[in-house]
Amino acid sequence: MSNHQTVLRQLEPWCELKDKVVLVTGASSGIGREICLDLGKAGCKIIAAARRVDRLNSLCSEINSFGSTGIQAAALELDVSSDGATVQKA
Repeated sequence: MSNHQTVLRQLEPWCELKDKVVLVTGASSGIGREICLDLGKAGCKIIAAARRVDRLNSLCSEINSFGSTGIQAAALELDVSSDGATVQKA
């Protein structure tokens, strides 16, 4: 199986979410970041949320450069360990 086929197979479950708005917490690194990248490739609109806004901005710039028209990803500085801050952002 070619690398391209492997990538398409991995993205298949995300394709049902095309054009949907998805909120991903913990998006500045690790699994959250990788999920954002996969969702961006699948055509989702992404709200990437985490505490480290500098990393979020970098991630969103990368996703927005995928070639889709308009803004595909937006950064949201959010600390989900703080109930008050989370409610305020909501």
